[in-house]
Amino acid sequence: MLLRIDPVNQGGSVLLEDVDDLSRLSIVARSESRDATPWTFHQSRLGVMTHDGTALVDPEALRRMGDGRGGPDWDARFDRMLAAARERGWTAPDGRLFVHTEWEASTTHQEQVSPDLLRQVLGRFPTGVVVAAASGPDGPVGLACQSFVSLSLDPPLVSLSPARTSRSWPQIAEAGVFCVSMLTEEQVDVCSRFAVSGADKFAGLSWRPSPVTGSPIVDGCLAWVDCRIELVHPAGDHELVVGRVVDLDVRQGRPLIFFASQFAQLAQEESA
Repeated sequence: MLLRIDPVNQGGSVLLEDVDDLSRLSIVARSESRDATPWTFHQSRLGVMTHDGTALVDPEALRRMGDGRGGPDWDARFDRMLAAARERGWTAPDGRLFVHTEWEASTTHQEQVSPDLLRQVLGRFPTGVVVAAASGPDGPVGLACQSFVSLSLDPPLVSLSPARTSRSWPQIAEAGVFCVSMLTEEQVDVCSRFAVSGADKFAGLSWRPSPVTGSPIVDGCLAWVDCRIELVHPAGDHELVVGRVVDLDVRQGRPLIFFASQFAQLAQEESA
């Protein structure tokens, strides 16, 4: 969910967006309105905010804003979100939620970058392909992803960036854990099945649960990394997810490569 604060519009407004996405809670406000934003937030009776944008949000006030706008199981999912926040230390002693504000810069004087050119340029950076998966209440769920990177060795952290339009990611986020399977060049078909939305991606797929979190590992993958979700941060049309590594393993093989919007292979080494 996203709280969008506009101190200027209609004398000050706070709108709730992405009601069905309970994998995150963030506040977005305009950077040129930093001084007025805390007052507008206070007037909304959602909680309190300091001048640096740190807010304490009343979960019941938030529930009232979303009432009737989510699916039939929205209240139950909202309760699970609150329970997960308490377990991770994201709540104050009185139950209010710690939320940080993301300040949006005005785009009035900024140069606009062509999305097509951006996609073309960044597509020249070759990446591997992974499947990120978790075990949900209705069975295993997963998605294909290129934006998976090592983030830190101490503590052991990795990151990935699922699209905000993904139907699988909210279920993975609700699980609080995930396992990444790095695909081999023989697993193009596995990538293809996880790149689509709505189908049973695990039907007929050979997989096994990871030892620590029980998240699915795709059999035959080059390596796997088992994680607990440490942080989720909105990043434009994607989410920036930080995972703490709890277990991992690797085997011999050749990775699946994605380059210039198509699959590629590493060059074969010449035999001596």
